[in-house]
Amino acid sequence: MRRTALALLFTGCAAFACRREKSPPAPPPAIASASAFASASAFASASASAFASASASASASACVGRSLSMTLPSGNPNTFGKPNLWAHIPCAYRADRPLRLAFVFHGHANCLESLVGDAGVRCRPGDAPRIAHDVAAQVDRSGTGAIVLVPQLAYDERHGDPGVLDSGPALEKLAREALEGPLSPALGARRLADVERVAMIAISGGYQALHAVLGAFGDRTREVFLLDAYYAEHGPVDAWVDKHVADFARGGARPRRLGVIYSGLDSTRPLTQAFAARVAAAMQKDGLATSMLHRDVPRDPTVDELATPVAFLFSDKDHDDIPRTDLAKVLAGF
Repeated sequence: MRRTALALLFTGCAAFACRREKSPPAPPPAIASASAFASASAFASASASAFASASASASASACVGRSLSMTLPSGNPNTFGKPNLWAHIPCAYRADRPLRLAFVFHGHANCLESLVGDAGVRCRPGDAPRIAHDVAAQVDRSGTGAIVLVPQLAYDERHGDPGVLDSGPALEKLAREALEGPLSPALGARRLADVERVAMIAISGGYQALHAVLGAFGDRTREVFLLDAYYAEHGPVDAWVDKHVADFARGGARPRRLGVIYSGLDSTRPLTQAFAARVAAAMQKDGLATSMLHRDVPRDPTVDELATPVAFLFSDKDHDDIPRTDLAKVLAGF
């Protein structure tokens, strides 16, 4: 069921064409769901926003954040005129706290409109509905205060080509356009330089995009999560771990986290197990064995397990169910 928010604030729609799922009535402002898409036709300093804000008196469990989809110059184009970036500002976000960003890279054969919703929709006319991961609800349920950004990769294609998001600078440029453009009315005077910590999360085939952009934000990228996404040798992720092994120590000043949740798929489990063995050897060499958990018995991952600096967790869920339920657990510690 779609969640309904209490208000929408519109500013500068001359610069951005705003679109909601339902046509708004005449003033006062219309009511819309938190997952509604307000598309931006171009990037400009006088940007528009369409945010569904949570009730100030809502409890944390019922809290509803604010979502916005947009089309930005630095994002991937598509022939369907669909947005190329979706953003969610959780109800736990506070402008007076350090700014954190979490990027989610989707898997094959999907589009943002289906991916982030609570029920799958068709990405192309006549095709079957695609997978939905209920991203907005998971973000709010997690309790994170981080801004979550989901870029469109290949639009409803059965491959994980990152397109124009093929490098760290490309991802940083996209984030800057979003933070300092369409998101600025809600975030205030926040700039890319204000970002204190970054998490990167790959869902299934989204690992290819994560590989391409892992160098983004330099030392501010402190957390990497793979949701049944270890399909091939992960050179960039292996190198990231090897370079920063000491930062995975428990109780560090600015600890890093690596979380890998995997299913019983023949295409992911053996490779993930081998990766876990390599990481375990590196951690053991640095005297950090207690900073790693590898549970190779299938059961539902927990937030406590994912709080371990390095966690490899064998899930009892199917491949497609892992991101639909476990994204909230990953974000709970961010």
